[in-house]
Amino acid sequence: MSIEWQGKSLYHYTDFFALQGIIENHEIWLNNIKCMNDTKEIWHLIETIEKAVLDECCEQKEKVKNLFFNQKTKLDPFQIYSFSLTLLKNDAAQWERYGGHGAGVCLEFDAKKLNDIMWKNYNLYIQEVFYTESAEKHQATDEIVSYIKTGHTKRDWGGINLLFTNILACATAHKHPSFESEREYRINTSAFSQEKLKQQLNYRMEQWGIREYYTLKLEDDETKFDGLLKKIKVGPKADKNIDILKRYLEAKGFDNITDLVEISDCPLR
Repeated sequence: MSIEWQGKSLYHYTDFFALQGIIENHEIWLNNIKCMNDTKEIWHLIETIEKAVLDECCEQKEKVKNLFFNQKTKLDPFQIYSFSLTLLKNDAAQWERYGGHGAGVCLEFDAKKLNDIMWKNYNLYIQEVFYTESAEKHQATDEIVSYIKTGHTKRDWGGINLLFTNILACATAHKHPSFESEREYRINTSAFSQEKLKQQLNYRMEQWGIREYYTLKLEDDETKFDGLLKKIKVGPKADKNIDILKRYLEAKGFDNITDLVEISDCPLR
C-alpha cells in the first residue's frame, strides 16, 4: 500500500475475448495462479527460503527437508488467484506472450483509480512482483533457522504452521529471476483475503482445460469504469480495421473514442 500511484499507468495484455468481458461487464478476472505460465508459481519463494535454511543448517538437512516437505503438503490445497499487470507499454515480448500472440489488445489502466477501487471494495491492492535469487537475508529464513536449531522461532507467530502460512501469503509477490524482464505487478488474493472477497468462484471451459476465477467489478457509485480505462492499444498482428472496434465501444457507452483507441506501432511479425 506504500506505492504512490498518482498519475501512473499499468498495462494488461490480453485477447479480444477477454476484452469483451472487461468492456461489457466492467470487470476483471482473477485466475487461479496454478494455471499460469510460471511452473514455480507460489513455490519459488518457499523453495528459495528452503535452500537458504539448508545452507545455514548443514548438519540438520533431513530435519529441514522433512519440515519443508510437510509444510508444502499442508499449503498445497490453498488456491490463490491473480490479475497480472505490467509497467511495460507496447512491449514486443508482452504482446507475444499475453496479447494474443500480437493479435490482441493492451489495456492501459489508471493505476491509482484501479488500486483505490480494489482496496475499497475487496480489501486487495496492486502488488509489485520481486524477482528473488536468494533468501539468505529474508526474515523467514532467520525464523526457520532458529526453529530448526532451538525448536522455537524468534518471534511469536502462533506456531510454525502460521509462519509458513504467512510465507505463502508473500509468495505470490516473488518470482524466478528469469521473469524479471516482465516488470510485473499483480492484484492477488491470499490465504487471508479470500473470505473477505465474498465472491463466488466461477468456472469456464477453455480449449486447454477449465478456467477457475473470481470476477471483480471495476466501478461503483464513486468510480466509473470509463475513468479507469485510459487507452486500448490494438496489437501489431491484429486486424488493423479498428472502425468496427470504435463503433462497438460507442455502442457500449464510451465517449472520446478517437483518443481511447490506437494501433500499436510495434514491428512484431
